[in-house]
Amino acid sequence: MNRSKGLGKPVRVDSITGVTASKDGKSGLLRCKLGEEEVTLAFPFGQLIPLMQSLSHAFGQCSRIQKRARDSKHGLKVEWWEIGQAPDGLHIGFSFRMPGGMEMTFLVHRTQAAAMRDTLSVSLGLPISTPEGVTRQ
Repeated sequence: MNRSKGLGKPVRVDSITGVTASKDGKSGLLRCKLGEEEVTLAFPFGQLIPLMQSLSHAFGQCSRIQKRARDSKHGLKVEWWEIGQAPDGLHIGFSFRMPGGMEMTFLVHRTQAAAMRDTLSVSLGLPISTPEGVTRQ
């Protein structure tokens, strides 16, 4: 089955040779090798998050196809992390830096924080207590 139908003929990227921001910060620049030719692709700032989301989605699809496992997930090792309240006061920010410098922050509504704490406690084999009148999800 041709999964790329409707996307045009795929162009194979042989390697990614570098990434940086444009001097004005308006684009992310990705240098890559297409055969013997090196090209630089400029992604407008507003397209960088959708690009990361799309690449993550494609990676997950490839992984599930190759492993023949519908629930296949890839874990990224973390070399640094930080947790703190987001400026809006409604969310908790979970920031992670992976080897190689990639950093990501995930915002979770603060009402989910207790459930996440309890899940982490259970994963670590620690006891959890449920205050009277609180219903768990």
